[in-house]
Amino acid sequence: MKNNLSAFGQKLKEIRKNLGLTQDDVVQKTNGNISRPTLQRYESGKYAPSIETLTFLSDVYQLDLYEYFLIFQKEQLPQIQQVETLFQKNFSPITSCQLLKQLSELLRKDSLPPHLKPYYMRLFLLTKGARLKFRKNYKKAIPILLRALRLRFKNFNLKNYADFSYFSLDYRILCNLADALNKCSAFLIPKAKEIYQFLYQNCPENYSVYPQICFHLGFLLINQQQHSHAKTVLEKGIRASQEHLSYSLLPQLYYAKAVCEYYLSPSLCSHTFLYSYVLAKAFDNEEFAEWISDVCSNFYQLKLELE
Repeated sequence: MKNNLSAFGQKLKEIRKNLGLTQDDVVQKTNGNISRPTLQRYESGKYAPSIETLTFLSDVYQLDLYEYFLIFQKEQLPQIQQVETLFQKNFSPITSCQLLKQLSELLRKDSLPPHLKPYYMRLFLLTKGARLKFRKNYKKAIPILLRALRLRFKNFNLKNYADFSYFSLDYRILCNLADALNKCSAFLIPKAKEIYQFLYQNCPENYSVYPQICFHLGFLLINQQQHSHAKTVLEKGIRASQEHLSYSLLPQLYYAKAVCEYYLSPSLCSHTFLYSYVLAKAFDNEEFAEWISDVCSNFYQLKLELE
């Protein structure tokens, strides 16, 4: 544990210096919630920071330090590595099923350190909620995702969600909750939109979930015929994907942008539809590429042709 804390402390120090911040700068930016001696203890690996401390530092460094902390605290169980590898992929019916199975086995292991169990339980509930969404059982997904959030925020509800400070896993759970609300009933769409707007404005753009937030909000705005606003949101998601090398959702983002252009600038949409199709093929997403081709042909009267 001591070596892991030392490595984490060194990482904290490296992040701070790369941002050009002194320890006094960090104290000032956290409004004194973290003192200089306390920060020195963390950076020297003498003490493990609390979740509250990691929240303050994450806001300053614009990084999910909770995930960094977990990486340095994890015992290197092979199954943990398998879970983490699967979790980095986009959820699909296949990957969510595999992840649920591996998480169930992991949570039953006595060798899983106790301080990691809440994290992986939340990950399990997120995956279970996503699995229910794939089956279009949104009504059952909502309480599962709420439970995942309440494991960290005891009093979380749909009225006070904006009162908390989130890490990337929290943002991902909240994004999936908004998606379930949006698809559950027309009555819940305004609340889903409200949460998406909060996510769009508050989630750091370098978090892997940010392009997903832009995609979902963009399509919700398209469905409400707010095409100009939707295009702005989607272009921001595209930029974030490209800048932070998170390419898996790019075909879908470009497709949604093309839909906006179909209503705003019809002369531009054919090129963007084609680009979405090419990206899907490049990322071996044959199913989505075929779907784009069919939709363009049957609905938009466009034939996608490579020059």
